[in-house]
Amino acid sequence: MIVDAAVLSITFPHGRRVHYWAKDSLFANPIVRKILIGGGVVPVDRRTKNNSLLYKATYEVLGLGEVVGVFPEGTSHTLPRLKEFKDGVSWAALEYARSILPQLRSGASAAKDGRKAPELAPVVPVGIVYVDKSKYRSTVIVTYGEPISIEAYVDDFLKDEKVTAKRLTADIEKAIQKLSVNAPD
Repeated sequence: MIVDAAVLSITFPHGRRVHYWAKDSLFANPIVRKILIGGGVVPVDRRTKNNSLLYKATYEVLGLGEVVGVFPEGTSHTLPRLKEFKDGVSWAALEYARSILPQLRSGASAAKDGRKAPELAPVVPVGIVYVDKSKYRSTVIVTYGEPISIEAYVDDFLKDEKVTAKRLTADIEKAIQKLSVNAPD
């Protein structure tokens, strides 16, 4: 839901800008495209599943010290429970870690262009609960969980990417379940 992105943007700690992933078909309308790009939204190519541009844009955001907001279910819905999580968040976080690992291990203190030194990007689980979703301006409860450090996954990812990405996704899902209300059928 677009409201979820707005809620995260206004509640995110330290006033940091949040960039979101959104399916690239939303960028088809030139006016909407301009709004999305102006808002720092990163397009996701779902048709070809080519993530190179997605990762490049995501790494740029992280390199600026900004935040990428991703809804791990990969879709919008209004169900009173979480849907199955996709592995995109895990892959992006772990691939970003792999991309900066040489700099981290060499002890580089800053990038050549004056940016601060790269850091592993933790995954911060967030629970969003609407007290009465059907009511306009209903109370919403946003709970930020403990950041999940990617450091614990990096070496395993270098050995077995798929298994490690799945394990991180499962850990993210467990963390978000603890922060939200889930009402299965």
